[in-house]
Amino acid sequence: MAVSAIGLDRLISGLLLRLRRSGGDSFGMCLTAVASNKEINKKRFWRENIGLFLPIILVASWWIFYPDNKLSWFISILENKFDRSQGLSFTTKFLFYPREITFSYFFSPILALFLFIGFIWALKSWRSFKIRTLALLFLFNFLLVQIHLSNLQGRFIFTTMPAFFILGSFGLVKISSRVVKYLRKNSFLIGFSLPLLLVGSLSLLVNLIKLPGKIKPTATHMMCSPLFYQTDYYLGLPYDFWPSNWPRQYQEKEKIEDVMNFILKNIDYRRPVYLVGQLNELSPNLFSLYLEMARFTKPPIQEACCQEYWVTLEVKPNSIFNTEDYQMSNKFLEPEVWATKTNPQLRKITSKEFSSLGLEVTILAK
Repeated sequence: MAVSAIGLDRLISGLLLRLRRSGGDSFGMCLTAVASNKEINKKRFWRENIGLFLPIILVASWWIFYPDNKLSWFISILENKFDRSQGLSFTTKFLFYPREITFSYFFSPILALFLFIGFIWALKSWRSFKIRTLALLFLFNFLLVQIHLSNLQGRFIFTTMPAFFILGSFGLVKISSRVVKYLRKNSFLIGFSLPLLLVGSLSLLVNLIKLPGKIKPTATHMMCSPLFYQTDYYLGLPYDFWPSNWPRQYQEKEKIEDVMNFILKNIDYRRPVYLVGQLNELSPNLFSLYLEMARFTKPPIQEACCQEYWVTLEVKPNSIFNTEDYQMSNKFLEPEVWATKTNPQLRKITSKEFSSLGLEVTILAK
């Protein structure tokens, strides 16, 4: 199948990202180490490791072509034509990950700046195999996410950030030792550098004191979800890099556990139960987990009055779960939710609106 030239960059970056995430980071580190070793004999490497890669290739080929040909579907996923960052300017997209590193992975922008400088300085030691391996591990992943601008998510660089921290710290130590030696030879400059050092240290201390209060808002920003049930979650949060704006109004009245407890109290979960509508915070897999745990731990409160149950999840416009991910990935199920609720063949058992969550749950049966 031919791939359009426009989608070629997305296809390649999507494929490499998929391989890196699917294969695991230890596998990715091994590939990076191999790529950074100039001494390796490529023909010999493939010849000696054919027993490792051949089964993977055969199993992947069997999965793609049997029993149905999934190649076109797989390519459409890798091309990622579904643009999650639609409407954003090129500058916003291009600067997304540098700003994500600065404000989400560091508690202080000053510290981030220092480690950026340290990372660049560490690249001067490129001939070192260890430095080269760590640098490629980070830069390879960073380059992929920079190319893959249709899906911007801060967690995509999470697993390779330790390499950045190590190299940044290494470079910073090297710079510091040089600065100290220079100041010893030019002691008159110490008086000029002390105020800068004092201001920088004070800024780091203030940000360090504020760190406990930043953890939950930062996690919410990076995961694009109201993880801690913040009522002030807002659309556009993943692209807002002013930490003071990030959600901090937590509510404890209603949680996903309360939603599931309501559902389990009003169904006989020994019977087939179908979920209609979904959100990341209550996915079909999580719903099934709650059901299986209930089946193995306690008898149902509601005795069987029906043969089958349907549970609909309706996300209200003002819901905290009405996130970018919901609108892109799950909103298309809303017509099916409405069709199920109005199906004359189903009998309504009960319903409840969780106002703090902006979620209405309806239980029907047949």
